[in-house]
Amino acid sequence: MFKRRFHSVFMIVAVLASIGAPLAARKAHDARVRDFAASVERSSTSLDATLSAIAKRNDVKPPGTLSVRASDQYSRVDAQSGKSAEQEYLADVAIDARISSDDYAEEARSGDDAALRKIAAGRAAELERTARAADALSVVLR
Repeated sequence: MFKRRFHSVFMIVAVLASIGAPLAARKAHDARVRDFAASVERSSTSLDATLSAIAKRNDVKPPGTLSVRASDQYSRVDAQSGKSAEQEYLADVAIDARISSDDYAEEARSGDDAALRKIAAGRAAELERTARAADALSVVLR
């Protein structure tokens, strides 16, 4: 159970960081989107180090590549520029943050690892805030 859940929560970190600031810096024209992406990337990168330590302690190897879904998202954003890339990026972040928030909330409620439960409890709320911020920015940019 830990391994399945860990892979789920770890993947969102990789996805948010990998399609974050570097892609937004190239594709987005609006500074608010670039700032938002950089914030998501900072949060994800910080959590990545913590999750990596937990994975090592539990002998769980984090995924080495992006999922098909994440690769598709990256490709769709990368194929666009300006407003359309911004909207695509923000929609993807909002959806993924909500999916991951549910995974983190489940881990916080019933996970086997105390350290991961503690992280998950705070991260679930943070991801929901990220989703709402992405939605709000998307509306402002329309």
